[in-house]
Amino acid sequence: MKNRVIKNKRKSLLTIILVACLSVVTALGISFSVKNSVNVNAYRDPGSAEVARVVAEEGIVVLRNENNALPFKSNMKIGGLGAGQDTAFIVGGGGSGYVHNGGNTIDPKTGMQNAASSGRIASYTAMGSATGTFDRVIYFISRTSTEGDDMKVADYYLNDVEKNDVNNLINKYGSSNVVIVLNIPTIIDTTWLIEKNVGAIVCMWLPGEQGGNALANVLTGAVTPSGKLADTWAKSYEDYITSYGTNDAVSHFASSVNVNYYEDIYVGYRYYETFDENYEKVNYEFGFGLSYTTFDIKTTGVNVNKNTGKIKVYVTVKNTGSTYSGKEVVQVYYSTPNDKIDSPAKQLIGFAKTKLLAPNESQNLTIDIDINEMSQFDDVGKIQKNAYVMQAGNYDLFVGNSVKDAGKHKVATYTVNTDLVIEQCGDINTHILKRLKSDGTYEYLDKEYYTVKEYGKKVFQTEDLESITTEREFHADTWFSGLTQGRLVRLLGNQTFRYRIIVEKAGTYNISFTMANGSESDYKDMFEIYVDSTPNDGVDNGVAQNISASLTAIKDAWQNWRTIYGNTVTFDKSGEYLLTFKCNAQCGDFDYFTIYNDKVAPAGETEISADTYTATNGVKQEACINGNLASGYRTAGNYTEHKITVEKAGKYYLSLDAVTPFKATENLADIYVNSEKAGTLKALRSSANPEQIKATTEAEPPAYKQASVDCWFTTRETSSIAVNLNAGENVIKILATSVDSLCNVKSIILRTTQKAFTYKNNTADYDFKSFADTSNPSGSTGWKGYKYLDVVEGKCTVEQFVRQFEVKELTALSMLQWARSESNSGTGGIGGVPGWNITSKDMYEFPYASTADGPAGQRFHFTNNDMPDGSDYKYATWFPCVTLLTATWDVDMAYTYGKQYAKEEQQTNNSIML
Repeated sequence: MKNRVIKNKRKSLLTIILVACLSVVTALGISFSVKNSVNVNAYRDPGSAEVARVVAEEGIVVLRNENNALPFKSNMKIGGLGAGQDTAFIVGGGGSGYVHNGGNTIDPKTGMQNAASSGRIASYTAMGSATGTFDRVIYFISRTSTEGDDMKVADYYLNDVEKNDVNNLINKYGSSNVVIVLNIPTIIDTTWLIEKNVGAIVCMWLPGEQGGNALANVLTGAVTPSGKLADTWAKSYEDYITSYGTNDAVSHFASSVNVNYYEDIYVGYRYYETFDENYEKVNYEFGFGLSYTTFDIKTTGVNVNKNTGKIKVYVTVKNTGSTYSGKEVVQVYYSTPNDKIDSPAKQLIGFAKTKLLAPNESQNLTIDIDINEMSQFDDVGKIQKNAYVMQAGNYDLFVGNSVKDAGKHKVATYTVNTDLVIEQCGDINTHILKRLKSDGTYEYLDKEYYTVKEYGKKVFQTEDLESITTEREFHADTWFSGLTQGRLVRLLGNQTFRYRIIVEKAGTYNISFTMANGSESDYKDMFEIYVDSTPNDGVDNGVAQNISASLTAIKDAWQNWRTIYGNTVTFDKSGEYLLTFKCNAQCGDFDYFTIYNDKVAPAGETEISADTYTATNGVKQEACINGNLASGYRTAGNYTEHKITVEKAGKYYLSLDAVTPFKATENLADIYVNSEKAGTLKALRSSANPEQIKATTEAEPPAYKQASVDCWFTTRETSSIAVNLNAGENVIKILATSVDSLCNVKSIILRTTQKAFTYKNNTADYDFKSFADTSNPSGSTGWKGYKYLDVVEGKCTVEQFVRQFEVKELTALSMLQWARSESNSGTGGIGGVPGWNITSKDMYEFPYASTADGPAGQRFHFTNNDMPDGSDYKYATWFPCVTLLTATWDVDMAYTYGKQYAKEEQQTNNSIML
């Protein structure tokens, strides 16, 4: 027996991908027949074909093998049906996954013919139908995959032609003699095939240009399969928790490009381990894969070293078969306490793949586990917020050859006596309404973000949607600020999009829509609104919206936001709702919508949008990222009036959330209540220390927003005055008292108790200098003569080198430069100061790095004479897809693959794999 130590590889299947460009090439695999190259040049490394084949062999997964349907014997006549064996064979993905390999592809038909030529089978015949005499028949099922596309019903289920072909083969040759080969990028339905009792199901994924040879080697037993699934294959599509939106009858089958991860950490096998412990909903579990031989996995010991923080799991694997050599994957899982922080029932923490073991041969494996890798992330502070923690309790270890099998073999328990903080992390500003808990209930997280209050307003950004049908586009709202960007939903017509919200109290609320129409014609009857119903059977709670054209009104008409008022929405009870917008035709860009009312709370604080005024003189509505403003109080005599409803008469304290970017002034505005002057609001700070926000250099802001006008929208709360309000309707008037004393008002704030004045700043306290005034960052030294090689040779530090750069140079250094690709990949590159129009060109001698799509192979533009040697094109090797690479469960194989890939990158002057 030989010993091998395997380091812990938590999140380890991802590790296989991450290490793919490291280590050295090794001699791999068995001898095989390779098709003569159609196109050969210096950019396809001679060793790549063998590496591509061996990776494919190791990652092919045998899912089913009944009655010794596999492997094929040397005296067998084999037939193959389906275009997937040749003309419809899918080598790899589309888009950035597509590789021009010069026609150097071995399809399954060619691979099986090679096997016949070498005597591993008697013959191979490509069939046109279920006719002829064969010992076994293969049926090929292929599916494509590309970027920007989602799985459809026809991708997941077998179509009528495929089912008819399989039925014909079964009727002719018997179910046990039918072998199904899946040439697919991801999971498809296998339940129908299992019910048909086919002899074998083999998943070859998208296996790269040597896929045909690899498949033939596995089917004929020249290679014993050792691939294992990195996914869970459920019995039905509905058994995947993400197949439907939470409490939503809308299938996510390519019907929405937006998915909310309400299932939280219960993704993939973690979900089934926790909620389907008997695997009643699963055909093939995570880590599953059959072999032509059998193995015995025996855990011989577990050692805990608290000083090093390591656990060593000692395992002996023996090939207990009598005919075939093979490899086995040993998988280690752990479970955690579940008292304070929710956790899946089991999670993978380590694995190891054996060498090729002959019958009766054994191998000792040692799998190292880092104890801290069993920690859980505490994002709400049950032990410590935004930290990896280990809660007190028992941590069990399990060993097997799949997650299901491991559950039968608990090998050790590690006990933590007290809660521990392992690593403190920073905060990530994300929004999600709720998440699944291990008991099947949901925990509400950012409830405040999604809640419509009984009083005041709630702004919903349109990109925070639950789901949307067909096409949806996000777009950066750079019109507002160079420092802060918003997003929008670009509506292309005939879409349905939904928002999950929580309503604090039943009632009828106002709803407004902030949109833009940059076309030359008006948009009419744009959409309807439904509450908790689909458009087919729901009640329309809103009038279809209209928005006029604005093509000539502004520099960027598609960002000339207008708010549509005058609509209401009714909720008949408090609680969670699904708000549905159904587009009737072409619509405008949709930035956000606001649900609000004009009622003042009898206690606490109420915020009322200033843009919902009922009368005005000289003031208009203006949109910004986080809600609208009432803009134009700069002239004395300009005013707005606001009707509000007060439930309880009495004294209230009124302030404004406002901004004045010009000059400090003692008096901002006069406040009138029911036509009587209530008082004067002072400046943003006291008159003894007046506030002056730094102004832009422009006397007038342009009609459109740009980076230098942030000071027009950085609102702060004013000091307050006492006002007496009657029960029922009241009218509040905001009257500008002098030129430039007040500019924009975001909201009116009413409180029943006076709040200490803390100079509230509702956005960020930016330094409002224009970019032209910041040519050098703080601490910049300017040019000191340091070049890139000076850093490499230790003549200066990285910090000294970087401090020479101007801001525009740093920008050019890090941005993608499409026109500068030295490899003609079409994806540009980064580095090589400068980018454009910078006088310091080349003085830093910073190297330029070209990029290319990958990692299945480098993708280049197909243009003539693009190479220094005059050759027409750079052909690259088309390696297997990373799903197959992950299914090898072999980190050493990933190193081999990555190193070979890197050799071709080096030959084509590429440095970065995209």
